[in-house]
Amino acid sequence: AGKVMSVDWVDPMLGGVVQAGTGTVNARLKLGKRLSDVENLCSCRQAREYGTVCPHVIALSLKYLEKNGKSASGPVHRPNGAVAGPVAAAARAMAPRFPRVLGQLAGKGSKPLSLEVHLPLELGKAWRAGKIPLTVEASVDGGPTKSLDAVAVEKVEPYIVDESDAALLSMLEKMEGASVHGEAELTPADRDLFFPILLGHPRIFLGRKKHLLVSRAVEGTRLKVELDEGGILHLELVSAPPGPEGSELLEGSQGRWRFAGEHLELLDSLPVAYEGLRKGGRSVAREGLALFLQREMPLLERHVRMESGERLRGLQFDTMAPKIRVELDGLLSGISCQLEAVYGKESHVLTGMPGQNEGMDAWMPDAADPKRYRVRGRAMERTAQRELLAAGFLPGQRAAERYTLAGEGKVGAFLANILPRWRQKWEVKVTPRMESLLSRCDYIAPEVTLKDTGGSWLTVEVDFRSGGGSDALTPAEVQRLLQTGLSHHRLAGGRIALVPTNDVAEFQEVLKDCQVRNDGTRYKLEKRFRGYFGEAIRGTGWVVSGKSNWKPPTEIVAYEEAKLSERLEKIVRPYQREGIGWLLYLAKNHFGGVLADEMGLGKTLQTLAFLEIRRAENKTKLPALVLCPTSLVMNWIDEAKKFAPGLKVLALHGAGRKSLLSKIPEHDLVVTSYALLRRDIGEYEKLEFDAVILDEAQNIKNRTSQTAVSVKKLVSDHRMVLTGTPLENSLLDLWSIYDFLMPGYLGTATDFRDRYEIPVAKLGDERAQLRLRQRVRPFLLRRTKAEVAKDLPAKIEQIAYCELTEEQKGVYRQILEEGRKQVSELSGTASGGRDRIAVLTVLMRLRQACCHLGLLPPAGAGAKVWNEPSGKMEYFLDRLEEAISGGHRILVFSQFVSMLKLVQEELKRRKTPYCYLDGGTLDRAGEVDRFQRNHDIPVFLISLKAGGTGLNLTGADTVIHFDPWWNPAVEDQATARAHRIGQNKIVSSYKLIARDTVEEKIVRLQERKKELFRGTLVSEEDFVRGLDWSELQELLN
Repeated sequence: AGKVMSVDWVDPMLGGVVQAGTGTVNARLKLGKRLSDVENLCSCRQAREYGTVCPHVIALSLKYLEKNGKSASGPVHRPNGAVAGPVAAAARAMAPRFPRVLGQLAGKGSKPLSLEVHLPLELGKAWRAGKIPLTVEASVDGGPTKSLDAVAVEKVEPYIVDESDAALLSMLEKMEGASVHGEAELTPADRDLFFPILLGHPRIFLGRKKHLLVSRAVEGTRLKVELDEGGILHLELVSAPPGPEGSELLEGSQGRWRFAGEHLELLDSLPVAYEGLRKGGRSVAREGLALFLQREMPLLERHVRMESGERLRGLQFDTMAPKIRVELDGLLSGISCQLEAVYGKESHVLTGMPGQNEGMDAWMPDAADPKRYRVRGRAMERTAQRELLAAGFLPGQRAAERYTLAGEGKVGAFLANILPRWRQKWEVKVTPRMESLLSRCDYIAPEVTLKDTGGSWLTVEVDFRSGGGSDALTPAEVQRLLQTGLSHHRLAGGRIALVPTNDVAEFQEVLKDCQVRNDGTRYKLEKRFRGYFGEAIRGTGWVVSGKSNWKPPTEIVAYEEAKLSERLEKIVRPYQREGIGWLLYLAKNHFGGVLADEMGLGKTLQTLAFLEIRRAENKTKLPALVLCPTSLVMNWIDEAKKFAPGLKVLALHGAGRKSLLSKIPEHDLVVTSYALLRRDIGEYEKLEFDAVILDEAQNIKNRTSQTAVSVKKLVSDHRMVLTGTPLENSLLDLWSIYDFLMPGYLGTATDFRDRYEIPVAKLGDERAQLRLRQRVRPFLLRRTKAEVAKDLPAKIEQIAYCELTEEQKGVYRQILEEGRKQVSELSGTASGGRDRIAVLTVLMRLRQACCHLGLLPPAGAGAKVWNEPSGKMEYFLDRLEEAISGGHRILVFSQFVSMLKLVQEELKRRKTPYCYLDGGTLDRAGEVDRFQRNHDIPVFLISLKAGGTGLNLTGADTVIHFDPWWNPAVEDQATARAHRIGQNKIVSSYKLIARDTVEEKIVRLQERKKELFRGTLVSEEDFVRGLDWSELQELLN
């Protein structure tokens, strides 16, 4: 408060001047009746950019209290009864909230609370009069309903509420200034805020007993959005069709409703700013189209049903790839360089550090194509700048547009090692002075002779020749250059020999990796290192002499042709056929391999097809063994039945597996978990397998673990590994996995640590990393969705089945049995709808148990501590880690806010950055913007109800639905947050379903009744209403 220079209160604004560093800021805090009215209007950056409370308004408030808190006269009452003054306004905004908590956070002594909302019987008349009397009643712990005013709020444990009531209480607090009352009179402003909260709430009544269903209209107002042939966007608002006879149209400042008997439907919630659309169409020119789609259209989608035309869906948003141009000038003592990014006829000079002088780029219309918009490829520009800096150039001091490199040694190294690579990929221009320097240089191109001796060996010889073909330097002279750190050598007559010493040094490291034998002038290496050696030679661009009888293949390996069955021919995609052929090639040559395709590209299918082909061609009679995490055992069994029904499959899991171990030789494919292999390794050691396949191979990353030791004891002809995680990201995983695949290929653990792990992980040695990548690549196949996009649909949707833990299964069975009994007792009586309410309650509990036992309301005193609360959470975290490691950004949807809170805690524990949005998020737009702009945040947790519509989240390319919603159309809307206009990546959507539970039955039921339910299901109650009694019983069987 000592920094406050002046303070003043002019209702409703507290303002003043506060010293900030060497300057001052105008600090202003707007206060009001509701929490939502409080606004920080300080001129500081923190307030302007983030809207958060800053130190300046806090200091201002403290100064006011210090100045007026003791001497201020009694409170001033406004005519409307509110108390004036900043202290009173702040007190209203910060008053204690109604004590409540969602289920999984309940403490000892918490009781469930259920709310009812009672509206006037003549709702339409009250609406038009602008005064709607409202009564809120509550039931505590299943007791009789009473006014909310009669519910104790002091010295009680927080009440347990569901999400509908939590949202209702939050709105009441905003309306009442944080104190909640059982009776209120809604003004038009309050009404427009309040009624949207009632959507889907199951306990809304007209008068005392008449139930009112509040939902979005199936056929409400529509906004037609389409492009004309010239690329101009046209918007046309189409009114909702007439309602049933006697229905009333109720208008508000933020939308329109239709009231008919026992049904109140929201037709649209168009904000005031868009009311002009009701009077006529609107057009958006091409120059403003991209901004409209990014900012305004997501907002409109929240308020009105959008109908996008075919042309709009065909819009293209492309990031242009620049052609990089460099101009060089100088002498051997120092050179300078100008860097340009060229886009067609436009050229941009790049200056300073990467990203330093960038502005905000707008999407520009392509003059030649009305459907296409383009933006500069800033990422590629920054990459080019980083290459300059890595080569030793520094931003110019006197001329900002030129980078400089000083010193003969540095210039020689650049000319010998870097310039040849630039010429291959960039346009390189030189000044006459630079041309004169280069004309005196002889580039010494190493020439390699490779000879296949006919056995398992390859011999290698290296000569160092100039471009003219004559010997320029002996191997001894090259070695001296390496030792002195120079890349150039002055020759007679003023000429300069340039030696690519970086490549030569790396070549020597490659020879060490290949464990070569040196017999003087030649090196000999084993067959298994040929792929790696070929990769390294291609990477240097060195010349392979005409005396060679073996050349590195242009591809990593020559794939086998996969002869697929007629059934597989119909479903296998081109890249999957290639993967199957690659696996067959490895098997033919007795190599192991890692199939590391990205999540969702069908590694399981490719593996099953490989095994089926080996059986069909009588390549083996031995069984194959798949090892995977416990949660994936049944997935493998299901996939085998679906894709390879001809294989005899045996699942070894559970207590009864011991009796089945003797039957392994009678089957084609055996599937078990890593955990059970450790227990049963004594039995498996006695057997021989055709192939051992490790799924989720990170389970053996610790080479000394019991799991790693056990799998390496298995006897098999072939070994394979499946993983969706890029192995280069974890060197520890890599060595252990290759030690399983081909023992000794990466050397001993100590050798690997010294040559790769320390240089790469601790010293950031990019050359060692490249060498390692070349070494493992011949036996590793990884395709990303971006690489095989031509073979994929724009959106991939997949159901992922998860297993309940044993603890979950026990609780699930208990809920199911108790629920059946309760529903059965009510089914034969005149229950007045209580039977369906009972079904609804049981379904909710079952679905909560499928997700996480912590979602269940506590029984008895306090929340129970679970040992294995969620198999789905374990599965989800594995998939999440795989997606993040693959460079993906993920939207996670759940209808349970309490589930998102549990995921949030786990992400905090793992130190994974995330964004979060539910119905209580105040700065919704800020959170969305933070995710879109900050690519270091890989996860966005979103409540399905709060974020299912109206968000533009093209920064994400993966969507995970943690739990299924009753209406798949709602899930589709949520997935569309990522898969929408402006998205240029394949979008993958995964729905997590607990196997053999009500979740699986709901998915099947949705498919059967898809057309009936399309667009009509907004709540669980609606879902139950749409089922007949036999279908209800089916869900509980």
